[in-house]
Amino acid sequence: MKTPKLVIRAFEPGDYEAVGTAPWAGDTFGPAFTATVDGQVAGCAGIVLSTYAPVGRAWVCVGPLGREHGLFIARGVRRFLRVLIRDYRLVRVEADSLEDDLAAHRWLRTMHFEDEGVMRKKGPRGEDMIRFALIPKESA
Repeated sequence: MKTPKLVIRAFEPGDYEAVGTAPWAGDTFGPAFTATVDGQVAGCAGIVLSTYAPVGRAWVCVGPLGREHGLFIARGVRRFLRVLIRDYRLVRVEADSLEDDLAAHRWLRTMHFEDEGVMRKKGPRGEDMIRFALIPKESA
């Protein structure tokens, strides 16, 4: 069995759509990267940087290929977060998830994000969402 070639590269236009466009796809401005498996897009992630404070809003989109290689994706996101927190001197990173997406909640918690509560009607179709936040130890 051939070992897959796992690569993390800079985000390019079209990568997001390759793993499935979410209704909030327009919110993908800022530094971002793409994970590929044998040249196929497995997932992409980024941080929208605030213009008023050292805060970022994280986003992640993982397709079926990325879920098959979850450890690779998780390690890439952790590394990416550490670099951006350091480079942009972020004191807070937020991530929102649909209230009923329990798998996303578990994953965010493994990334050391903490649940901050429900945001009513914030979703792209009026769904409730949960706000998670990561406060780096250096800024706590």
